[in-house]
Amino acid sequence: MFFANTVKGQYVNIPDSNTNKLASNGFVRFQVLADENITAGTVFPNKAYIYFDYNKSIVTNIITTTIQNPLPLTLVNFGAISKTSTEISVYWATSNEINTKYFIIEASADGSNFKPAAELAAISLGDNNYSHSLPSKNVLYTRLKIVDKDGKVAYSKIIKISETKNSGITISPNPAKNYLSITVNKMDFSNTKSNLINSVGMVVKSFIIKSGTQSINISDLPMGVYYLQTGVQTIKVFVEK
Repeated sequence: MFFANTVKGQYVNIPDSNTNKLASNGFVRFQVLADENITAGTVFPNKAYIYFDYNKSIVTNIITTTIQNPLPLTLVNFGAISKTSTEISVYWATSNEINTKYFIIEASADGSNFKPAAELAAISLGDNNYSHSLPSKNVLYTRLKIVDKDGKVAYSKIIKISETKNSGITISPNPAKNYLSITVNKMDFSNTKSNLINSVGMVVKSFIIKSGTQSINISDLPMGVYYLQTGVQTIKVFVEK
């Protein structure tokens, strides 16, 4: 789904084609905000209604837009947290990497103006997890620039840096859909066994929590409330579809 604000009450004075044929032509340029859940291959039909003075509108032909994935990988998730008062941890997971060259972490203080903060080489094969630490000074937002070996570029969504809670483990996103990222904030929690249990107490997944950030596939779990148990901490997890 696309969202755009309709601008009303705006008028453009152009001469008629008999007076100046070249100047009688016009165009409209606008931007839209795309729903982040749109998948590659989705097709959007659109048309415009053009009004001249108070005459009946002229309806343009229907034009279609097809959403494409410009790079041969899927960005499974992307997140960032404040690990300390001076350090930010940025993490992401990919699947089906084929021809990816490198990633650029971009940082911003206002969510509009971004500058490169770090560059990481891509593994460029299979499914991978990445993480990197940045100084937190003047960084409130971040995004990921993905560069292909063929020169193609794509961007992640813009995210706001979330604060780390006073706990050994941080999970993101929550609610989650297909993948759950687990970040260890205290080294005492790394290499510890953890269970994900459902609302009736059944263990649905068991795994070892690793240092840094790891991604857990939860796409097979039904929608509902779950609990991540580490032995010393329990975190409520919401799974949505």
